[in-house]
Amino acid sequence: MVDEPGAEVLYEGRAPVDSTTAILGFVAEVTRLIAERPDAPRARFVAVMQSRRGFGGALAFYMPIANTVRGIGQRQGNRETWDLNDTAGTAFPLLGYVWLNSWEMYTGAAGRFGNFQVCTQEFGHRWGPQVVIPPFPTGRGITGQDAGDAASDGGDDASAPDGSASDGGTPPPLAVTPLELLGRDRVHWSFFFDSGGSPLEGNAWAEVSPGVFRTQPPTYRFSRLDLYMMGVLAPEEVPSSFLIAEPNTMGARDGIGNLINAASGPDPGDHGLEIRGRRVEIGIEDIVRANGPRVPAAVSVPPTRDSDGGLLPDASAALPSAPRENDIDVIWVMLTTRDRMRELDVYQFDNAVESCSGAYAYASEGRSVLYPIIPSLPDGGVDSGVAARDATVSPRDASGDAAGDAGVGAEGTLGGGCACRAGRPRGRDARGASWLWGGLAAWALARRSRRPAR
Repeated sequence: MVDEPGAEVLYEGRAPVDSTTAILGFVAEVTRLIAERPDAPRARFVAVMQSRRGFGGALAFYMPIANTVRGIGQRQGNRETWDLNDTAGTAFPLLGYVWLNSWEMYTGAAGRFGNFQVCTQEFGHRWGPQVVIPPFPTGRGITGQDAGDAASDGGDDASAPDGSASDGGTPPPLAVTPLELLGRDRVHWSFFFDSGGSPLEGNAWAEVSPGVFRTQPPTYRFSRLDLYMMGVLAPEEVPSSFLIAEPNTMGARDGIGNLINAASGPDPGDHGLEIRGRRVEIGIEDIVRANGPRVPAAVSVPPTRDSDGGLLPDASAALPSAPRENDIDVIWVMLTTRDRMRELDVYQFDNAVESCSGAYAYASEGRSVLYPIIPSLPDGGVDSGVAARDATVSPRDASGDAAGDAGVGAEGTLGGGCACRAGRPRGRDARGASWLWGGLAAWALARRSRRPAR
């Protein structure tokens, strides 16, 4: 998509990111341009990369526009399901919009961080994390350990004033707040939650001795709880995890210099950060008890395996013949300028999309994929194939602090998604007429008229 000659207001290769109004105006224009084409593609998601880096603190974001799933904690006001497409003015219904900044973040050396910690996280925000927990978790994970009985037995032991058991027995149950699992902007896992090193933050924690916990290197795979909320893992397949309550970080600071807190970005785990606290088991029954059952119900979707029967070794996955219910069918758009409509940029954009798609498939074990919806060209062919295949990035080398992503200063949020405040102001009418451009075999759609005033 490029600015039309003589447009009153120019995007100049950068999407608006500073306010909900400006973002929705841009999303509406993108969908309108797509819909104007005969036999136009349709998808539930639109993702935009751009040829120029974004402004200020904005790195990437997910903006939910509709939600159809109950029991995963996502709300718009008091509603678990909602549809804001009329408010957004979209030309066809979307579930979400993803802004991923420059394609340069997903290629070369920077791509390791961009793919496994930015792209994967933003698409993962489709399902969470936003769940609450009950005040006294039982820790009953269907396939995990049952810590609830042990915790309840602790009430028989005399306890010291600090809540510890004075006779060396089991401590009494520890009350927690409903939002205890959540960290930054309440749409990421808490630093103190054992998420296994999920792209949605938290940490991979190991209890190295009673009450002492050490970070492990992140896995860059979605946790079992993430996969349940995604709808691709049945409840009976979700083991318990744990939260470190009453944490004592002993003065440690995070990657941006703040004392470590629930909103801190994940620790890279290279040397292992040690903290102290009380282990509180969190089971799937706690999630269901506090949020209700997932509707539609989560079902077991088998992982994609390689020819040897092992899980995907890196970041490649075979696409299904059609998008499944829990896949993310997405129309990819590159926002650029006329002087950058070059073969090199098209090639890099395709590589960035493939790498991002591959990283997401890696994180989900292929249970959910980013399914590209590719437009037909005037000659009946299709644009250059963009699929989750043969990405050459590896999570083992991913680095960087995910705390810098779009959650910072979450202004412009719909439905509790991940959004960011940054950039220069743009008003409701700051949308330049544009062309939508589909690779070297270009199909151009000139916007023919200004959007009527409301």
